Amino acid sequence: MSLPDRMTLVRNSGVYVQSLASLVDNLMGPTLQMLVDRDHYNKSLLESLRARKKELAKELRESRRRPSLENNSLVDLSDA
Repeated sequence: MSLPDRMTLVRNSGVYVQSLASLVDNLMGPTLQMLVDRDHYNKSLLESLRARKKELAKELRESRRRPSLENNSLVDLSDA
Protein backbone atom coordinates (compact mmCIF):
# COMPACT_ATOMS: atom_id res chain seq x y z
CA MET A 1 0.00 0.00 0.00
CA SER A 2 1.41 3.37 -0.96
CA LEU A 3 1.88 6.25 1.48
CA PRO A 4 -0.95 8.39 0.05
CA ASP A 5 -3.32 5.41 0.31
CA ARG A 6 -2.31 4.84 3.94
CA MET A 7 -2.77 8.53 4.76
CA THR A 8 -6.21 8.48 3.13
CA LEU A 9 -7.12 5.37 5.12
CA VAL A 10 -5.98 6.98 8.39
CA ARG A 11 -7.90 10.19 7.60
CA ASN A 12 -11.06 8.30 6.64
CA SER A 13 -10.83 6.20 9.80
CA GLY A 14 -10.48 9.37 11.88
CA VAL A 15 -13.49 10.99 10.21
CA TYR A 16 -15.51 7.82 10.79
CA VAL A 17 -14.61 7.68 14.48
CA GLN A 18 -15.36 11.40 14.87
CA SER A 19 -18.78 10.90 13.23
CA LEU A 20 -19.58 8.00 15.54
CA ALA A 21 -18.52 9.99 18.59
CA SER A 22 -20.71 12.92 17.52
CA LEU A 23 -23.65 10.62 16.89
CA VAL A 24 -23.30 8.95 20.28
CA ASP A 25 -22.92 12.33 22.01
CA ASN A 26 -26.03 13.74 20.31
CA LEU A 27 -28.07 10.69 21.26
CA MET A 28 -26.77 9.99 24.74
CA GLY A 29 -26.85 13.55 26.09
CA PRO A 30 -30.62 14.02 25.85
CA THR A 31 -31.25 10.40 26.83
CA LEU A 32 -29.13 10.75 29.95
CA GLN A 33 -30.89 14.02 30.87
CA MET A 34 -34.27 12.35 30.40
CA LEU A 35 -33.24 9.51 32.72
CA VAL A 36 -32.00 11.96 35.37
CA ASP A 37 -35.27 13.91 35.17
CA ARG A 38 -37.27 10.70 35.43
CA ASP A 39 -35.25 9.66 38.47
CA HIS A 40 -36.07 12.97 40.19
CA TYR A 41 -39.76 12.58 39.30
CA ASN A 42 -39.85 9.00 40.61
CA LYS A 43 -38.18 10.03 43.88
CA SER A 44 -40.66 12.85 44.46
CA LEU A 45 -43.57 10.55 43.59
CA LEU A 46 -42.26 7.91 45.98
CA GLU A 47 -41.97 10.52 48.75
CA SER A 48 -45.55 11.69 48.22
CA LEU A 49 -46.82 8.10 48.15
CA ARG A 50 -45.03 7.32 51.41
CA ALA A 51 -46.60 10.41 53.00
CA ARG A 52 -50.03 9.31 51.76
CA LYS A 53 -49.41 5.81 53.14
CA LYS A 54 -48.64 7.30 56.56
CA GLU A 55 -51.83 9.38 56.43
CA LEU A 56 -53.94 6.34 55.53
CA ALA A 57 -52.31 4.21 58.22
CA LYS A 58 -53.05 6.94 60.78
CA GLU A 59 -56.68 7.13 59.62
CA LEU A 60 -56.96 3.35 59.89
CA ARG A 61 -55.57 3.31 63.43
CA GLU A 62 -57.95 6.10 64.45
CA SER A 63 -60.94 4.34 62.91
CA ARG A 64 -60.10 1.16 64.83
CA ARG A 65 -59.97 3.10 68.11
CA ARG A 66 -63.38 4.72 67.62
CA PRO A 67 -66.39 2.58 68.45
CA SER A 68 -68.37 1.72 65.38
CA LEU A 69 -71.84 3.25 65.21
CA GLU A 70 -73.17 0.22 63.36
CA ASN A 71 -72.34 -2.18 66.20
CA ASN A 72 -73.44 0.11 69.06
CA SER A 73 -76.52 1.58 67.47
CA LEU A 74 -79.51 2.19 69.72
CA VAL A 75 -81.91 1.79 66.82
CA ASP A 76 -82.53 -1.66 65.30
CA LEU A 77 -82.34 -1.24 61.54
CA SER A 78 -82.70 -4.93 60.69
CA ASP A 79 -85.71 -6.15 58.72
CA ALA A 80 -86.35 -9.12 60.99
